[in-house]
Amino acid sequence: MREKTNPQLEKAITELEKTKKPIWRAVAKKLKSPTRNRAAVNLSKIDRHTKENDVVIIPGKLLSDGDLKHKVAIGAFNASKKAIEKVMQQGSTYMPLLDMVEKTPKGRIMIMQ
Repeated sequence: MREKTNPQLEKAITELEKTKKPIWRAVAKKLKSPTRNRAAVNLSKIDRHTKENDVVIIPGKLLSDGDLKHKVAIGAFNASKKAIEKVMQQGSTYMPLLDMVEKTPKGRIMIMQ
């Protein structure tokens, strides 16, 4: 496998693998894949597939298409500024992926693909 050139991505993968938890190792494996194979998830998809107070991890990018109709906690490796604004306006929570690892070390998590 080729080396990743993004130092933030390398750090995220290393930190996720250190946790030894299966859920975080699965996220690290997704992040190791080529960029074109990583998740790009719109808010509308999160709204359709979650319920109130769910926690969602996106091993890729959070995009702003659609709206959230209920509160969720979202952790993503990357997110558009507009998506973060929409999440916050709806009263939901957005955190960068590594912050989410600290807050939810082994909680119930849905990985969006």
